[in-house]
This record gives sequence, structure tokens and C-alpha cells, in this order.
Amino acid sequence: MRSQKTERRAKEKVFSVCLLFSVFCLLLFISGCKQKQVQIKIGDVPPKFTLPDLKGNKVTVPDEFNGKVLIIRFWADWCTYCAEEMPAIDVVYNKYKEKGVIIIAVNAGQPKEVAEAFVSSLKISYPVLLDTYSVTAKRYGVVGLPTTFILDRNGVVREKILGETDRESFERMVMGLL
Repeated sequence: MRSQKTERRAKEKVFSVCLLFSVFCLLLFISGCKQKQVQIKIGDVPPKFTLPDLKGNKVTVPDEFNGKVLIIRFWADWCTYCAEEMPAIDVVYNKYKEKGVIIIAVNAGQPKEVAEAFVSSLKISYPVLLDTYSVTAKRYGVVGLPTTFILDRNGVVREKILGETDRESFERMVMGLL
């Protein structure tokens, strides 16, 4: 009888140690996953990034667009507002691209085939970059789609749009930076 009690206590100790170790590992994992939430604000110079476009060419933003009014728009195909706004924004792009406006549409978290099919169905003409694992979106503090950053010719954020906007408002923001 005594050996059964001793054996049961030994098993309880092993279980307790395993449980404590598991809790410790879980807490360590959670604390390692906590990242400082990035918050790009108006007046900031956003971080540089390099992503492939739909043809596989590497594009470095904002470096390749110095001196231009640069719009960086994060989107995904499941975003209803994105589907509605991207063609309207294309109208603004085509109207002002000769005056130095560039729009970069960054697909957040989707494979190339999904982004390509969506863009093709909308017939947009501005460049599309692939952020397949949303690394850049996270660096920019994107928490919802669409999220749009409008940078002046010096690379400074002058507007930040969370969610939808209409063509007229978008065009006014762009015209104010030309």
C-alpha cells in the first residue's frame, strides 16, 4: 500500500512539474509574440520596403518614387471596399500620373494568383505589389483593409485613410499635394 502512495505522489510531482513547465513555455511564447504596435502617423516618414510586383520584379518603396506624390494602399480581394474603390482610384491615377502621382497597391496576405485574378477583374492600371505574409502591412501598422497612406514629394505621410473613401475626397487629397 505504501508503494502505491509513493508511486502516486511521484506521478503527481511529475505531472505538476510538467504542468508548470508547460505554463512557463506558454508564457514565454506569448511574451515573445508581443510586438510593439507600429503606428505611422501624419508627419512620419514611413519605413522602406522591397516587394515583388505581379511580374516578379522587385520594387523598393518609397526610394524608387522620390519626388512623386506616392499613395501606398493595402488591400485584399475579400475587402468589399477595396473592390469598390480600386477602380475609382484608378481614374484619379490616370488623371494625375503625368503630374507625378503614383499609386502602389500592396496586396496583404494573399498568394499571387488571388491578387492577379482580382486586379485583372477590376482592370486597374497602377502597380500591384505582393506582401504574401503581411510582413510589410504589419510594419506599417495596418490593422484593417483598406488602409491608405498618401505621401508628399518628400516622402512624408500627409494623409492616412483607414477604411473607405470616395473618389472625390481621394482626388482632393492628391490635388492638395501636387
